[in-house]
Amino acid sequence: MRNITILLLAVLIGLTIGCGQKPSATLPWSGPEQITGVSDLERLQGVWAVESMDMGDPKWLPPEDVTKSVRFQFQGNRLNMIAKGIWERSSFTLHETVDPKVMTLIQVNDMGEPRKRPMTSEPKKKEQLYKFEGDLLVIAFCEGSDGPRPTEFKARSGNLNPKKPEEYAIVLIKLKKTNEEPKTDPGPQKMPAFTNRGTSR
Repeated sequence: MRNITILLLAVLIGLTIGCGQKPSATLPWSGPEQITGVSDLERLQGVWAVESMDMGDPKWLPPEDVTKSVRFQFQGNRLNMIAKGIWERSSFTLHETVDPKVMTLIQVNDMGEPRKRPMTSEPKKKEQLYKFEGDLLVIAFCEGSDGPRPTEFKARSGNLNPKKPEEYAIVLIKLKKTNEEPKTDPGPQKMPAFTNRGTSR
């Protein structure tokens, strides 16, 4: 089985566009000033815990203790995803006028600088779907750093080494806001060593 914590964080950031679609550079931007009442950006602020997770196949679900440790921490336009003390940092942009709504993530380092894709100057960027269901935040994204944006909020088990958009696994996560205070960024971290328990599904 793949490294669950790394998978979870990579999956969540996924860095996270419709499976089968290419990233769009022209999605309309809708900022808080364009929305009456409480904007999505305002609703996101705070710390969210995982209420449920669907990866299309129960055997790929992380252990319960890992899932319970995961926190999505929204502060301004920064999103820190924390699991078992490991931080994955992103800046994000919301596209509220498209249907379904899209959250574009750009992975950043502990200094807030965009991480680059290997051998290029392009930032690590990914798009994921999001929506609010009552007091829950629902996010859908394709697994993998190059996974495209899903087209719907539906989990799917995919190929371990996908070559086509329809082969990517789609992860569906429901989050619920907590009363926890945001954690302070610990700065540079060493990634822990993990045991590889296999690579086949």
